[in-house]
Amino acid sequence: MLLAAGLFVGFGTCALAICESPAYSAGRVWEDSKSWILMSISIHASDFAPDRLICLAETLKQQYSDRGNIGILMFSSNEAAKMYLPVYGDGVGDPYIWARQFHASYSRDAEKHEESLVLMPMGKLDSGGFYDTKIELPVVSNPQCRLQVNRRCLVVLDELYYPTEALTSRTSGSVTLTGTIAKDGSVNEIHAGKLVVKGGGRKMNALVNEALQNFKTWRFAIAGQRDNVRITYRFVIESARSVHGLPMELALPDQVIIRANRGN
Repeated sequence: MLLAAGLFVGFGTCALAICESPAYSAGRVWEDSKSWILMSISIHASDFAPDRLICLAETLKQQYSDRGNIGILMFSSNEAAKMYLPVYGDGVGDPYIWARQFHASYSRDAEKHEESLVLMPMGKLDSGGFYDTKIELPVVSNPQCRLQVNRRCLVVLDELYYPTEALTSRTSGSVTLTGTIAKDGSVNEIHAGKLVVKGGGRKMNALVNEALQNFKTWRFAIAGQRDNVRITYRFVIESARSVHGLPMELALPDQVIIRANRGN
């Protein structure tokens, strides 16, 4: 079932502005009582931008205004919203697939006067939630995206790990990709440009393919225009002593760094 609403919501000290809440599909309901609603929903990938999620949170708050506690898990696919189990972190099928499509949550505790959104562009599997953003509600200023390119929020993407075959052959280097961010937030017209090969270099194609596949998963916030984007994926092999804590570092607006331990 699809639901949508247009709301009037105040952002900071600005005058009331029309706020369009994205449509959503109901997923799974775990608790529906006088005091609690705990459920999952799915929305379009490009709707995980802060402003649209704030509008959606207000819609949900009004819809369940008679509940003291609200917990809403938001997914980028309806199948994941139906399969994911919030307690055990898995469900029917592959739990990794469902968790990587879990990109936001909304919670409200009326008694404690606590209300917030958590945005998870890399899904529930983001290592330590490093790129997650928590927005306290109601907002007192326009929220900023943690990940941006051309002033457009990067709201959904997959994680990327160093290809095993490239690491085994000690192949490192960089791949520069160009593309176009469409109005709906998808990345199109992707092309591989400059390549820089280091190390063995025998498996550079593996690095190029991994970068291309990852870039195709990127989704930006909806906008009224198309934007050009240029990202360099740097594949770096480090010693055990110097290896970075994150296997994939988003050094936006123009770099992604994938690190691996070279071993002995």
